[in-house]
This record gives sequence, structure tokens and C-alpha cells, in this order.
Amino acid sequence: MSAFTVGEALDAYLAWFRRHRKSEVATSSAIEAHIRPALGAIEAGKLTAATIRRWHETLAEQPARIRSRRGDPPRYREAPTSPEATEPPGKAAPTAS
Repeated sequence: MSAFTVGEALDAYLAWFRRHRKSEVATSSAIEAHIRPALGAIEAGKLTAATIRRWHETLAEQPARIRSRRGDPPRYREAPTSPEATEPPGKAAPTAS
């Protein structure tokens, strides 16, 4: 018998989720887009906090994804090029005086 993987744990979670929750499509899409490709083949017992932390940091550094058709490669939003677009929300852009 092979070791239980993160991918198998995801399958079990989605089966439970389908029976008990209403947002299965969004949850399944997020799992298939972000979690399974990066962590699915890892044995569940060997998954460490450090591995999850690195995966999460890498995910946070990626540009926002744009919806694509199932089976198509992922597409990403282009990074903003204007200084105003890179300011944090609520911070006014500099003005000429």
C-alpha cells in the first residue's frame, strides 16, 4: 500500500465538502489551481509547516490569475506600470506643487 498523499487528502476533503457545503465549485477551483499542483504528490505525513510556508509565500508573490478555460495553461494579470497603481490603497498619489 502506498503512502497517503496530500492529493488524496484533498480528494477526501472535496468529497466531504460536496455533501456539507454550498461553495464546492469555488473551493474545488482553488484547490486545483493552487494546492494540488504544488503539494498534491507529497506524502501527507511528510508535509511540514516549512513546506506550507514556502508554498504560501511563493503563491503570494505571483501576479493575480485571470480565469482561463479548463485545461488551458494559467494566465496572469500584468503588473501595474504606473506609480499610482503601485501605491497601497488609501494612500494618495504624490502631486506636483
